[in-house]
Amino acid sequence: MLTTAERMEHMPFSGIRVVMEKATQMDARGEHVIHLELGRPDFDTPQVIKEAAYKSLEKGNVFYTSNYGSMELRTAVAKKLREDPDYGGRGRGNL
Repeated sequence: MLTTAERMEHMPFSGIRVVMEKATQMDARGEHVIHLELGRPDFDTPQVIKEAAYKSLEKGNVFYTSNYGSMELRTAVAKKLREDPDYGGRGRGNL
């Protein structure tokens, strides 16, 4: 059986994990919790997004990108916003 190094027992959780652990405990006690700690929506991912993710994985896109996102995605978002400045209800003055 694999075990972790003893020093790992003394490594603190990141702040987001501390919040998630508390929310999980509250859930277990039956308390109403709105999860905002790890991007855990209360709805299924739309099929079109799942399919795009599968295609991206098949193309080998399995690593973290820049914090700004991939250039391909940033370009597509910029194009969409140029073509439809009211997309998502943002309006021209809100970008």
